[in-house]
Parts: sequence; C-alpha cells; structure tokens
Amino acid sequence: VYNGSAKDIGIPLPGEWSVFERWIEPGVGGGPPHFVGPAATAVWGKPIELAIGDTCHLGNHDPAATTLDPFDCQLMSAGGFDWGRRYDISKLDRAILRDCGIPTVPSTP
Repeated sequence: VYNGSAKDIGIPLPGEWSVFERWIEPGVGGGPPHFVGPAATAVWGKPIELAIGDTCHLGNHDPAATTLDPFDCQLMSAGGFDWGRRYDISKLDRAILRDCGIPTVPSTP
C-alpha cells in the first residue's frame, strides 16, 4: 500500500503509483508534500504534511525543536519511536488506511 516510487523524490513516477501515493500532492516551492485523502484530511482538519525525502512518513521531525511535533505521537511519524513507549493506532492512522482501501474497525476504550 505504501511502498511506491514517491518515497525518495516526493512525486510518484507515471504508472508506478501505490494506493497511498494517489493521495499525495507535491510540495510547493520546496515545501513538504501532503497527503490529501478525504478521510485523513477530515480527521486532521487539513492536508497532512509528509516527510521531505520520505513520503512514507508524516511530518518533518526537528530534533532541536522545543515543542512537541503533532506527528511525533503517530505511528507513521518521521521522528522515530521512543524505546519502550506504547503507541496507539490513532484516528489519523485509521483514516489513512481507509483512504488506501483497507477496512478498519473503531477503536475500543
């Protein structure tokens, strides 16, 4: 679903689009590309920033940042994971899966 030709260049090659990549809009003026699937955009409230140079991940993690990146708690974050921390499958994760045609079930409390 996710591995396609846009991973490194940010723009899928003609005829090589993965299901995920059909929802990628290229960055403007050197900015990051965005995932614009309708379910994910509705959950997030706007297009979802993808990592520059690796569109399989969300956001552009800045290790020097002093504030929490909103994508750092997401499974598909470009920021990596903290060892031993449990990450939940978020509403955004499930929405991205639905945009890719993968059925999901609601989370339980």
